[in-house]
Amino acid sequence: MQLSEEREVIECYAFSKELIVDEMGNADLYEKMKYIEFLEFLVRCAFLRFFEDCTTMQQKVEKVMDILLKPLG
Repeated sequence: MQLSEEREVIECYAFSKELIVDEMGNADLYEKMKYIEFLEFLVRCAFLRFFEDCTTMQQKVEKVMDILLKPLG
């Protein structure tokens, strides 16, 4: 993974997180994702990774899922 790609993934993660009201009291929530946040993260990654493709968003997400789940067989 190139540095720019790693930064893009980090940004996708950050932008997918919901607002944390009490940041000092709930700092551990920055390292956890809710299910809906995870879904948004996947969509953001798919959009960036396959930005140039003329496919639907569903197809882009399916491609990302194929890449992520390939090691599992």
